[in-house]
Amino acid sequence: MSRVCALKGKRVSVCLPARVDQVARAREFVLTTLGAGHPCTGVLQLIVDELVTNSIVHSESGRRPDGTVTVALTSHSRRIRAEITDAGSDTLPRLRDVDYCAESGRGLYMVDALAASWDCFRDPSGTTTTWAEVAS
Repeated sequence: MSRVCALKGKRVSVCLPARVDQVARAREFVLTTLGAGHPCTGVLQLIVDELVTNSIVHSESGRRPDGTVTVALTSHSRRIRAEITDAGSDTLPRLRDVDYCAESGRGLYMVDALAASWDCFRDPSGTTTTWAEVAS
C-alpha cells in the first residue's frame, strides 16, 4: 500500500521564516510528513529545497525581516504536490538560459527534470505560489 494514503487528500503545511537556515526545516517537513520509507520523499526533498531557496533568494519574503515562506503538501490522483508560497517579486519563476560558468541558475531545471509537472501563479495580492508534482 502506498504511503501517500497518509495525506489522504489533506493539505499539510508549515510556515517558515524566509531565511536560508530554514531550508533544512523545509526538507525535514517533507521527511516527517511522508516518512523515510516513502518512495517520493527524497525527490520531494530536493524539489522543496530548490523552491524554498528560490523563494528566499528571489522574492520579497527573503528581503523582509519578517518574511515567510509556506510549504504545503497534498496528495491526489497518485501524485504528491508541493506548493511553496512567498511574498512574490517583480517576475514569476521561469526557466532561463543557463550560464554554464555560473554557480547558480540551474535549480528550476532540476525541478523540471524531477517533477511530473510544475508551474507558478501570482494571486491579486502579489503572493506567488510555485508548485511541483511527482508521481507516487
